[in-house]
Amino acid sequence: MAELQQRTPSDSGATPATTPWIAAPSSSGDIGLKNATPGGLLMAIAVSRGWTDALGDAAWEQTMRVWTDGDTSGVGVVLLWDFPDDAVAGHDFRISMRRMAGEWTVERIEERYHCRRKLTADGRCA
Repeated sequence: MAELQQRTPSDSGATPATTPWIAAPSSSGDIGLKNATPGGLLMAIAVSRGWTDALGDAAWEQTMRVWTDGDTSGVGVVLLWDFPDDAVAGHDFRISMRRMAGEWTVERIEERYHCRRKLTADGRCA
């Protein structure tokens, strides 16, 4: 986002910004997803939600990362960037995970958008 902000001409009227994290819409595909590893769970969610689109088709860059805090909690992110859209530059997902009885499960899924032109008062890209 910092690079997009720097590349945007100051006289263009555009003010690229990022929305706050909010709860992502629920999906029946997430119900019951479990995995032995947090990375495996993140990949299963990404496939279930359709976040694994072919690069260059809907997004030019996709990154997936997982951090764990010991053996019981973790956070995974799916970062999608450079959409062929004049309003939305990127879309990120953050998945909070918990390990119980040897399996990782989803606690919550949040999302945020990176706005190419501006962020409206109601928190949307315009």
